[in-house]
Amino acid sequence: MEHAVIGAARGLALAALLTLPMLAACQSTEPLGRIVTPSKVQPSDPPLNPNPTHIVRLHGRAPETLDFRFRIGFATTSREGDCYNHAGFWEGGGEKTWGYVLYPVRKGEHWEVDLVIDRYLPGRCGWNIRGSAMILVEPLDAQEGDSLGAGARMVVADARDVDDAAPRCRPEQPRCSEKRSRRLSNSDDSIPVQVRCKRVAPEKRIGQTSFICNQFPEHKTAHMLKAHTQSVRIDLYDLDHEDVPDEPVINDDKEASHE
Repeated sequence: MEHAVIGAARGLALAALLTLPMLAACQSTEPLGRIVTPSKVQPSDPPLNPNPTHIVRLHGRAPETLDFRFRIGFATTSREGDCYNHAGFWEGGGEKTWGYVLYPVRKGEHWEVDLVIDRYLPGRCGWNIRGSAMILVEPLDAQEGDSLGAGARMVVADARDVDDAAPRCRPEQPRCSEKRSRRLSNSDDSIPVQVRCKRVAPEKRIGQTSFICNQFPEHKTAHMLKAHTQSVRIDLYDLDHEDVPDEPVINDDKEASHE
């Protein structure tokens, strides 16, 4: 009887070990964040990639006074059939566009979300599937009638096909530093993107815009995505309610010490 009990126990243990790989496969980690796609589905929409592999973790800090989300958009390259709007230019003709919204997971001032670069495939319409993302920022105390369009800014730009050796300073910019420009705008993971937002007083508004982000930036405002990019830090600041910490000075001497 004792041998039978021991044998049964060993059998259960073996069965448990054999099922572990299957359980691990069923419990694979899903990308962080909530995705909202257009409610109306068109046959020409970009198809989902059944096996995406390039996931970039966007993360950072944001004050609780600001609400934000990301928008990822694509355009068609095919001019055939329903892949193209064949109306005249003034009637809105041209390539079709499509996009989805990505909501981050927030925990106090910290947030994170996964941008799946190859979530979609070009499909029959040849959608230009780029790894770019625009951030849409709104103050929580926004009132009806506020114009918040200037709170939208590109924060991740697809540069996988960009030549890093190409010049970034033009002849009419004698004070432009190639090294500083590259460090601020390329794919240097050690420098976070900064999105600084504030309200505009009525007497200083241009048009009806009452809320702006990064109007005259002197800091890194977009991360240039590369094939090796795995994460991008993006810090949001509400200049109406908080101060921005001092940034490290970036100059040629400092950069030379890192070379």
